[in-house]
Amino acid sequence: MQLARAFARSMPVLFVNSIGMRFPRRGTVSAPITRVVRKVKSAARRLQFPDSALPNLAVATPMSLPIYSGSFGRANTSLVASQVRRFCSRARISRSIVIVSIPTYAPVAMSLPREALFYNRSDLHSAFEGIDVELIREREEMLLQGADAVLYASDYLFRAEQYRVKRAILIGHGVDTELFRPEGLPSKELDDLPHPRVGFFGELRQRSVDFDLIVSVARLCPSIQFVLGGAHLDDLGQFRSLGNVRLLPPCPHHEMPERWRGVDAAILPYKQNTWLRASEPVKLNEILAMGIPAVGTPLPSLDRRSEFVEIAQGPEAFACALRKALATLPTGDIERREARRAAANLQTWDAIADRIDRTSRDIGDI
Repeated sequence: MQLARAFARSMPVLFVNSIGMRFPRRGTVSAPITRVVRKVKSAARRLQFPDSALPNLAVATPMSLPIYSGSFGRANTSLVASQVRRFCSRARISRSIVIVSIPTYAPVAMSLPREALFYNRSDLHSAFEGIDVELIREREEMLLQGADAVLYASDYLFRAEQYRVKRAILIGHGVDTELFRPEGLPSKELDDLPHPRVGFFGELRQRSVDFDLIVSVARLCPSIQFVLGGAHLDDLGQFRSLGNVRLLPPCPHHEMPERWRGVDAAILPYKQNTWLRASEPVKLNEILAMGIPAVGTPLPSLDRRSEFVEIAQGPEAFACALRKALATLPTGDIERREARRAAANLQTWDAIADRIDRTSRDIGDI
């Protein structure tokens, strides 16, 4: 959506919501009934222009079934493709730059008239849980081979696949530096908490966030307040007994900078698995834009930014790195704070959109 908004400042854009990658049944996705209801409501709204400040931006959810193979899957592809073509027509788009992020959209994207096809390789989707791994790998391969260019958020995937595709471009994730800036008021949700405070804001899910590590570090650092905010997708009971852990609900994206302003450092306590090794956390550039220090677990995406993120493995090392990061505040960190912000300023969504646009023009000239 951030890329869509950046493009919409200069051209018509159709943002097509995901058709999913798996059947929403209990045990494979969180809140399956809620997801189905939300999808039906979204599809019923058809084409929308949600932002009056961006009249070029149209958003649509096609009616579809979570069936991606066999005769029903082919029928579903035809159904979705016909709807996308109608949405394009209503959004005043004839031939377009097509950017695909979800592998199940591969056959739909291949059927659309286009000037260039980009595969936004934002994740290793075949490493997700509860999916048809063979099918998703097949669709990933279809996009890797069929795209005019592959856009990589992850340096890990870029290095592994750059020689297998027509054109590989490492773009990383972007950040809205006008929104994520340290100037401004902190969240009032934290007014009653003493400093120092550290925060993690994102989905609280055990398959990606190391709950045990957070609990252990919180016990090792009783004078530090740990603020965890985001969708509560798993049992968080082990945190509720700790007096120095505060749980917050999710908040709208535009309110996230207020939460970051309310903490002194960020933690990125990710687990080690195939999916996360190939991922690039969007929040990393948001943290850098806020100028605050961060401590994270060893992952390729964090190792690559080790000049800005203290890397630590295990509770004792993580606690030590966290104390070290907080010890420099508030006066001793000014130079590094500005270096973090400067790094984020090189990675805006507008800059990424401009690079994709230039690449599409190069492809069109071939």
